[in-house]
Amino acid sequence: MKIGKLSVFLILSVSVIIIFLCGCAASNNQQQNGQSGQQNRTMQGQDSPTPVQTIDEGGIKSGMYKVGQDIPAGEYKLYSTEKSITGLSYFEIAKDSSNTFESIIANDNFYSFTYVTVKDGQYFKFTDARAVPVKDAKPYEPENGRYSNGMYKVGFDIPAGEYQVFPEENSSLGYGYYEITSGSNHTLDDIVANDNFEDPRYITLKEGQYLKLVEAYIETK
Repeated sequence: MKIGKLSVFLILSVSVIIIFLCGCAASNNQQQNGQSGQQNRTMQGQDSPTPVQTIDEGGIKSGMYKVGQDIPAGEYKLYSTEKSITGLSYFEIAKDSSNTFESIIANDNFYSFTYVTVKDGQYFKFTDARAVPVKDAKPYEPENGRYSNGMYKVGFDIPAGEYQVFPEENSSLGYGYYEITSGSNHTLDDIVANDNFEDPRYITLKEGQYLKLVEAYIETK
């Protein structure tokens, strides 16, 4: 089943429920033909996926920043920190500082790491994470050739080419999710292809694209 955007995919606490509602409010204002919103699943009482890469020191600490004033515009690699109680980190891009649903441009809960591009005048908020400018970020180094939960930059974290994607064996969602995007703006216009799947899928990645995996993995060895 193809979907429009995996904006916020898991709920583990009251605070995350509130975040989810924010994401829904922003996403409901956007339309894309042939796509529908993914059903949210609660994971209370279930094991969380193991993050594949985290960072505790270095980078810009969690907070809310005005782009162009507090931090430069550009692309950042966000790493989860070990301080997250739920195992989830969160980011939000807003057009103003009203802190209303309507001001949200894009947001996401994520494990391990993700990429985000922000522009001058926007507001960039993230929690339980550290932001590193892409020019200073390190590429992902897979253990035993395995890529799992995270957002990968093709040509930097993972080579371009064809891959087979598998759902995690004990997925708390009951399926895996992949998303291929042309950029890291986290808007519907970025999405090239995506799918919820219970059986393995083949995908083709091109240089400069991004691959998001949730409850899914790729093995190259």
